[in-house]
Amino acid sequence: MKILFYNWVQFDDPEKRGGGVSIYQKHVVEKLSEDEKNDIYFLSSGIAYNFFIRKTYYRRTKNIFADRCRSFEIVNSSVLSPGHFCYDSESVLKDAQTNKVFMDFINRYGPFDVIHLNNLEGVPAEVLKIKQFYPKTKVFLMLHNYYPFCPQVNFWKRETQQCHDYRNGFDCINCLPHRIGREIVVAAHCLAFHLKYLGVHPNSWLFKRAFAMARPFYAAYRFVGRMQENSAARPALDMDVPVLMDMTQKAEYFSNRRRTFVSLINDNVDKVLAVSRRVSELAADYGIEKDKLEVTYIGTTHAEGEWKYTKRQGFDKSLTLCYIGYMRRDKGFYFLLDTLEQMPAELAKRISIIFAAKNTDSSALGRIERLGNRLDQVFYSDGYTHEQLDEILRNADLGVIPVLWEDNLPQVAIEMVSRGVPILTSDLGGASEIGNDDRFVFKNGDIEDFVGKLEQLLNREILLSAYWDNRMKLVTFDEHAKQLQAVYTG
Repeated sequence: MKILFYNWVQFDDPEKRGGGVSIYQKHVVEKLSEDEKNDIYFLSSGIAYNFFIRKTYYRRTKNIFADRCRSFEIVNSSVLSPGHFCYDSESVLKDAQTNKVFMDFINRYGPFDVIHLNNLEGVPAEVLKIKQFYPKTKVFLMLHNYYPFCPQVNFWKRETQQCHDYRNGFDCINCLPHRIGREIVVAAHCLAFHLKYLGVHPNSWLFKRAFAMARPFYAAYRFVGRMQENSAARPALDMDVPVLMDMTQKAEYFSNRRRTFVSLINDNVDKVLAVSRRVSELAADYGIEKDKLEVTYIGTTHAEGEWKYTKRQGFDKSLTLCYIGYMRRDKGFYFLLDTLEQMPAELAKRISIIFAAKNTDSSALGRIERLGNRLDQVFYSDGYTHEQLDEILRNADLGVIPVLWEDNLPQVAIEMVSRGVPILTSDLGGASEIGNDDRFVFKNGDIEDFVGKLEQLLNREILLSAYWDNRMKLVTFDEHAKQLQAVYTG
């Protein structure tokens, strides 16, 4: 079977971009390439930019699997990656040059039996029309985020709150308050592209120094941009009706963007693979045909060693919570801080907590330190590696996934459960599907409900051991590879 995988960034990217999707892509390629009957190709786009050659083209790249997976990248795509860098560009829908290069690649190295798109960031949506030229090729789109429906990617309005209703595009107009100009993004991509071409590793002193030297130019550009923005009349964020015709036109662009993506997917994609039930439900709500949707929980290497760990059944003096992830509002980090600061003192003294989050906010770090005066114990790790997870989670009784957006299926949730740590999750996204128990779910952003769940656990009205009664079996990569093969041939 001849398979082409697409993701906006290389799966072994030295800059470690792409998060969990890149890790997933790497493991899928690794597993499927073990079968000699599979001929694996990989393509990326939207981050490779050449200062000296301005036309769009593709080139072969090296990867850790060598000829087991032939990898390529489109250079100088009109569609920047990740998706929010090309927020309101017409190119995300249609661009003749980038689409031609994509088709040239398919014509040269195809036809493929399967094209598996892990997202559509970095290429115009019209590449889906490939189905019209190669009707025997099966096209699959895996939804790891909400890019086809939301130019912000994650339904996170103005970087502060969940977006429930985009009001036919009007709420999209001012959704990104801290936008970086296209020129700056392209310049950064160009710099990285040429440094790596010269053999400068992204983790090296020279690579970092080059970007540090470029930073003053970036700051000057941003300052000028802000001055221009401040001098222009801006519409009210919560206006009910547009005050300028061009605002109506901008809103129509965002509304048309969603309609076009949905239409192209419905017309050209054989199956839309949703990584959780919640992702599937949202995709259907936004217009994806239900018979095209299939829930496909992604495989994880963490499931393969699950048998080694003892499932946490209870706790002693205090209940030790654990938060792993980022100091980000959408992840619920600040909600968790607010909750721990505001919960009744008598309960707080029965709570300990482990934070494993890279320090990107000194004020938040100060708040964590002050929690030591309220809680039984506080432990903090400035970030973590996967090799450190066993040690970090060794003393955790309960993982916390307090997300404030429809997080598809957080990798940290899987990492915790695979190590025998039950999780308490918000009602958004797919994390609650692992436990499949409403007793371990609280209303997102609701401090009172969250504290109420903790109190029930502390008083043993809810037993930690109950989490394992209905818990979903985690999927190994061997199992997932077999599922994908079945989907491809079905």
